Amino acid sequence: SFGYVFKPGFSAEIGYMPEFENRVRVCFSATYMVMKTRMAEFPIYAVQSSQTTVILPGTQSFDKYNLFHIFGGIDVAVVKRKKLFAYLGTDITIGTGSVDENYEIKTLITSGYSGGGYIAGLRFRLGVQYDINDYFGIIAHANRTGYIISEPATINWFNDYGIGVRYQFD
Repeated sequence: SFGYVFKPGFSAEIGYMPEFENRVRVCFSATYMVMKTRMAEFPIYAVQSSQTTVILPGTQSFDKYNLFHIFGGIDVAVVKRKKLFAYLGTDITIGTGSVDENYEIKTLITSGYSGGGYIAGLRFRLGVQYDINDYFGIIAHANRTGYIISEPATINWFNDYGIGVRYQFD
């Protein structure tokens, strides 16, 4: 989890979310996130051992950490009233990440990474939907997403909270 590295931010997600049919619906969406760091550099260290042990200070920085996710999954309405729905959902996510990071440990190593990799993971959702009329609805949900990015190889978790408008096409 990079919660100590990246600031909370805003992103937009666009998707397909039909009406509930017998309390179930299949959903698809996509989002692009540009992550911003909390600080320009983060302190790190290395331990060098030979006859004595030396702790060497260093820094790590991220010039870029951008993510593109495509989500596909299912929602199940656990509460279904005339215009109000409370639902649980889960998605499979795939995508790509683009990363530029640098780290330096004085007298030992200066290195960096520029590239990216593929994303695969799961997202879990708790949400509500209120239908204003036959065409418009308001949605709000909380998500917990976990994914693996292939390069640089990491496992990440994040929470996001969404509010939005739903339009039903005929």
